[in-house]
Amino acid sequence: MEAIRQPAATSWGDRSDGFRAHPFEPSPVRLAAARAARRRGRRLGWLLGDTILDRIRVDFSLRFFYEVLDLECLSYGLWADEPQTIDGLRTAQRRYVDSLCAWVPDGVHRILDVGCGTGTTALRLTELGFTVEGLSPDPYLGEVFQRRTGLPFYLSRFERFAPSQPYDLILMSESAQYVMLDQLFRWVMRITPGAYLLISDYFTVNPAPGSFGKSGHPLEDFWDEAQLWAFEEIRREDITAATAPTLDLSQMVYDRYLAPTSALAYEALTRKHPHFMGLANLVVGNKLRRWQRDLASADGVSFRKAKRYLRVLFESPTDMAELAARRRGHVLVPGETS
Repeated sequence: MEAIRQPAATSWGDRSDGFRAHPFEPSPVRLAAARAARRRGRRLGWLLGDTILDRIRVDFSLRFFYEVLDLECLSYGLWADEPQTIDGLRTAQRRYVDSLCAWVPDGVHRILDVGCGTGTTALRLTELGFTVEGLSPDPYLGEVFQRRTGLPFYLSRFERFAPSQPYDLILMSESAQYVMLDQLFRWVMRITPGAYLLISDYFTVNPAPGSFGKSGHPLEDFWDEAQLWAFEEIRREDITAATAPTLDLSQMVYDRYLAPTSALAYEALTRKHPHFMGLANLVVGNKLRRWQRDLASADGVSFRKAKRYLRVLFESPTDMAELAARRRGHVLVPGETS
């Protein structure tokens, strides 16, 4: 594969103006509904003094995985014949990272690891000779990333990030689902047009109850956004079956350890502080019960029915002229304009 091309010297305003002027709009009803829902969420956030684009917070579930379960890698595992144990998950996670790094195309040098976690993937990429920088809105994971890797780290949401230099590849390993879908491809064009985009994440394909059913972008909407921005798909692989056993292990951990522990803790606190626990149950009880139901339903069988875990490698247009040319269905030759 050819080395990465240099992005055209145009401003984001130029690109966005060209985009708005172009009439192409696949599945307009679905995209309009998704964007309206996003706008409603943003308005509510503004009323509360907290917008989704500005949220910098610790994900305590990931902190639990790292500190309590001692998992250096926070991704799903890519399972083969490993036993359904924590050690088996560690082996499957190492396979996941190694196989993901093998997807980086020739000619790539600078990589932005979006949602970089504890730095396991970044460390492996640096061992392979790549220059890597990490990005995350989680300050705790940022400290872990810098301590483990010593690599540059940016505490920011992807939608707010403004780098000083372009990247050859944007890596999103289980982080694309946290980026607003109507902004994901748009922001790649803003950050570094002409770069590769490597996504490894799960998407929703069938309805499922609870927050588990809503996690992950709708797959059809994801493809529509990629088409809307004329991102060229270079490679794709469905790894749903190989990643689903991660949910079976998490279900076992919940049933065997988390559920009994939380029940014992709740009973002990209720005996010692009955009035306080009565008030706490009134305030957050429904939320805790929903959380428990979601955990109880997040198993490998449900995952296979409701989700598709995909790896996709895209190449983005270098500018609006190439974007328009790709929409017309031909390759832009040197000197041609849209």
